[in-house]
Amino acid sequence: MLEDLTPPKKETRCKVRNILRDLEPGDMQILLKALGDQESWSHEALATALRERGLEVSAAGIARHRAGKCTHD
Repeated sequence: MLEDLTPPKKETRCKVRNILRDLEPGDMQILLKALGDQESWSHEALATALRERGLEVSAAGIARHRAGKCTHD
């Protein structure tokens, strides 16, 4: 009866991808540029700047997104 019992696949949506999807095109380009500029924007600094603007995302979420380890929609 329970032979095929497996835990549910954990699927959390990428916060960065969700934010990008909801931004106006100009703002999306600004964020994409910042995400690509790891020399100027550390994960924490970018997360802080985004949170100050009302966009809830963590440094870990930005790191996962930059590394391509986030869940894709």
